Order: sequence, then C-alpha cells, then structure tokens
Amino acid sequence: MDFCTCPSCRKYKITLSNGKTCQGLYVNRSTQIRHWAKEAKKESSAIEHGVSNILLNRKHSSTSDVKEHTDQEEDDCNNESISQSKITSVILYFIMWLYLVCGISRENCHCARDMIVYLAQVVTQQDCSIKSQLSRVPYDIHTISKLLESEFEFERHVCCPQCYSLYNIELAPGECT
Repeated sequence: MDFCTCPSCRKYKITLSNGKTCQGLYVNRSTQIRHWAKEAKKESSAIEHGVSNILLNRKHSSTSDVKEHTDQEEDDCNNESISQSKITSVILYFIMWLYLVCGISRENCHCARDMIVYLAQVVTQQDCSIKSQLSRVPYDIHTISKLLESEFEFERHVCCPQCYSLYNIELAPGECT
C-alpha cells in the first residue's frame, strides 16, 4: 500500500504511529496511479494554457522585459542570490547540459528554461510531499503516455550524413543529391 496525497485523498486525515497527522490515504499503487492520472487530466488544460502563455509571451516580449520581470521575481524571494539557490543551480546546469551535450539551440534553451521555471512554480504551489511524488514518475515515455492517456504518432526519417537533409524512409535517395 502506498500513501496517496492526491486532492481527493487529501480530504482525509490519518494519524501515523509517531503521532503525526497527515492528509491522505493508504491505497493500492494502481489506485494511486489512477488518481494522479485523473488529476493530471484535470490540470492538463490549465498547464497547456500556461505553456501557451509562456510561448506567446516569449514571442511578444523583448529581452529587457524578461530581465525586468526576472529581477522583480528575485526581489520577491527575500533577495536570495543565484549562487545560494540550489534549485536555480540545478536549472542552470540542466540548461547548460541541454545546450552543450544535446546540441539544442540557444532559442530552444530559452524556451526550455521558461518551461522549467513554470514547472517549478506549479510544483511549489502544491501542498503535498513533492519528494514522494517525484519518486513515482515513470522513466519510460510509453508508460508516461499511457498514464496521460495520450497517443503519439512518430514520423521516421532518414538523415543524409553529408548534407544533413531529412527524407521520408520510403522516398530516401540512394546517394546525396
């Protein structure tokens, strides 16, 4: 049995053996996964709306506007310096890894940064134990898509090693054109 802290289970309070009171219920693992998938479905439209707002704001705002907004957020957080914040360091290293190791463009790194910051803001608004929820995130993309009840169609392409052009598998030429 796992301890579920989804919004529907948080209505209940349980007293642990150490006398501490927690909000949630002990449920079967499959029930817990179903609860969080249902909750993710409810929140997906709100997240999609937030993501689209981030992307629209990125298109319409200049870098000075983004810098002013970031400076204001930093002032609101007790004037912590960047070097003291562990979450900021993790985000910075991850963005640098995306750029250096994965070869993602600077523009896409900016987009990834905005998405990660938005994700962190959504997560920090939750009252439940984040650590226990993060340990239950599946590693396999197929399992994730099944839990979210999403189906993806992948397009396969052939990449020319000389000119880096992409071709459909059926229409790929034998030699570089």
